[in-house]
Amino acid sequence: MKDQFQARMLRIHFGEGDKWQGKPLHEAIVAKCLELGMAGATVYRGIEGYGASTRCANDADCYRP
Repeated sequence: MKDQFQARMLRIHFGEGDKWQGKPLHEAIVAKCLELGMAGATVYRGIEGYGASTRCANDADCYRP
């Protein structure tokens, strides 16, 4: 039987071009998670989306119903 414990999820949204100390930000975040001994980290690539501002997150036009 697996051990049960409380967990939390942190979701961070940023652009592909964002960097930290010269390397892609997602690589720096995953490396820090590993360093801190976190149970896991996953990076997802978002193709398109929008947030509360309803402005598109990419250069293409958003599709609006």
